[in-house]
Order: sequence, then C-alpha cells, then structure tokens
Amino acid sequence: MVKVSVIMPNKNKGKWLEKSINSVLNQTYDDWELIIIDDYSTDNSKEIIRRFMEQDDRIIGIFNPDKPFPLTRNIGLERASGEYVLFLDSDDWINEKMLENAVNHLENDDVDMYISSYRVIRSNGSTKDFVYNRGVYSHFDVLKGKFRGGIGNSVLKKKILDRYNIRYPPYIYSEDSYFYFFYESVIDKVFVDDYIGFINNRMGSNVVTNKKVLKEKFTQTENNYKLLFSQLEKIGKTAEISLIKKYQYPISILIYLDFVDRKHKFLYLLKYSKVIFPFLILGRANGDVLWLWSIVIDSIIPVKWFIRRVMR
Repeated sequence: MVKVSVIMPNKNKGKWLEKSINSVLNQTYDDWELIIIDDYSTDNSKEIIRRFMEQDDRIIGIFNPDKPFPLTRNIGLERASGEYVLFLDSDDWINEKMLENAVNHLENDDVDMYISSYRVIRSNGSTKDFVYNRGVYSHFDVLKGKFRGGIGNSVLKKKILDRYNIRYPPYIYSEDSYFYFFYESVIDKVFVDDYIGFINNRMGSNVVTNKKVLKEKFTQTENNYKLLFSQLEKIGKTAEISLIKKYQYPISILIYLDFVDRKHKFLYLLKYSKVIFPFLILGRANGDVLWLWSIVIDSIIPVKWFIRRVMR
C-alpha cells in the first residue's frame, strides 16, 4: 500500500478539530499519516491533538512552528513521508472513502491529481453540493474552472510537488490559488470523482469591514498571482497562464468581494471591473454562475438605493 500524508494546520479551531481528526481516523484506507501543525493555539487545541497522538501513532503533532501561516503548510509538507498529499483545514472534514478512492484512481488511471466532489456548509447552516461528472480530464479543464481542485478535495503526488518545488507563498490571501494552480499547470491528466469526499465548513465566516484588512486581502491576492505567473513563465507555461488570467483570477476577486461589506463592495467592483465583467459577460464562468452574478448585483444595489434616496 502507498501512504497518504494528510497535512492539517491549526490555530484555535478546537471547536471543530476533533471532528476533523476523526474524519481521518474513520477512513476506509488505513495507510496514512496525519501531520497537525498547531500555530500557538490558546484554546484547547493542543490538548485535543496530544490526546489523539496517544491513541494513534499515525498522528504527528508539531507545536509552535517558527514560521507563520500559510508557511506552516510547508512545514507539514517537508515532514510528510507519503507518496500522496492531502491538505485539510482543521475546521473541515472528509468522508470515509475519500482516501481509498483517491489512491485507487491515482494508482490505476494514469493521472497526477484526484479531485472529489464536495459539500459546502454556509455560515447560516444551509448546505450546497458541488457534484462533478466522473471521469479523466485534461488539466486545461481544471484551469478553465470546470472543476475546483483545492484544500480538502484534492490529493496530489508528492514527487511532483518536490520536482517543481511547489510550496506555499508568504502572502496569506489567495495562497491556495497560487499553490494549486501551480500544480495543475505542470501536470497532464486529472481524475474527477462524483463522490462527495470533502465537507467545506464555512460556519463562522465573517464579513470584512476593516478598510486596511480589505486592502491587504486584494493586494496580497494580486501579489500571489504575479508570483504565480512569474514562476510559470520560467518553465514555459504560457497557455496555462492565459487560462488562469481568463478564468481563475476573476473568481478569486469575486470570492473576496463576497466577504466585503456593502459599504466597500461597489468601490472594489469598480476597481476590478476590467477583470470581472469580461469574465462574466463573455460566458467564461463555469459552475455556479448565478452565485457569481449575485455578488456583482449585491455590489450595485446599495448604490441604486443611495441614488433613489438623493433624488427624492
């Protein structure tokens, strides 16, 4: 059997941590290691991690790392001894056949990445399933946004990560976009599964109102994409860069726009209009198009309301 390294950064997620760890323990596939990097938690996280370490020697705890998030993920990656890697946040979880399905297809279908379907639990407790058509696809299909491969629902080959030195960048925001789009640009084929293997828990997500934090989010997103394009240019991935600019960069902007308070939404919509509107109007959006348009509409409505108030 081949080993899967599950890498889980944690900081004060004690409320969800036990459920997340148990989701790995309950896997039907046994050959795994769980590396938990706890970043100076002040809640009960450390106690939970140590208790599980005593119960199962496949669980490895790294406490108080010398690098800040998201570089803590790189610490886990350097420690990993598995042939395959799955990153999992400590407030999310995976369903029981996630690792078994991933290893089966990675070993038998001549692919370099496994992507499962997934479920989102929204901040209000409602759920939405994203179920894909099962099969082998080109990496270009992923870069066009037909499928989401990222934290929790993707299993990667460690040898490819090491060959291209793919590691998390120092910028916090859109760091996952940098990491996964880099990986997806250097591989050929991907297996996409209709099995819902990952649960993305967004309970407790907050709207951002601080002007300084908002500016930092968008600035660091721009920096991560610039760094990504620079790295891909060095290895001649011009076609991949073009697809990421057309399909993925606008989605990153729209996702962050969704967490912006209404006071600032319209301003950021104007700033990134040349990125957002060609993407939506030219039909480049795959998946939940109505949701993406709703973010834009929600950005405009408050301005209409303001104009009506002034015109009275």
